[in-house]
Amino acid sequence: MVVLAWVFFRAETLGLGLEYVARMLDPRSWSVPEIVPARPCLYIVAMLVVEWLNRDKEHGLSVVAMPPLFRWAGYFSLALAVLLLSADAQTFLYFQF
Repeated sequence: MVVLAWVFFRAETLGLGLEYVARMLDPRSWSVPEIVPARPCLYIVAMLVVEWLNRDKEHGLSVVAMPPLFRWAGYFSLALAVLLLSADAQTFLYFQF
């Protein structure tokens, strides 16, 4: 319900908002999503397996014996990768306001 209400917030007129909602609910406009690339899925599955096997440990990387310094370096490198890869993200919706 909230998503449908947001359509009217962004539409220029009520008629245009109703047209958008009608197109959203029309099954002919639905499409099958593209196949997700295999490599990210493999990484996600691998991390889920590691987390599942180590669910009773303090942290998920307990499967590998490593000093805390290396573990934290891995955490920071993952966070940095997320920040760098999100630099091309779309402009925020309310940027104009």
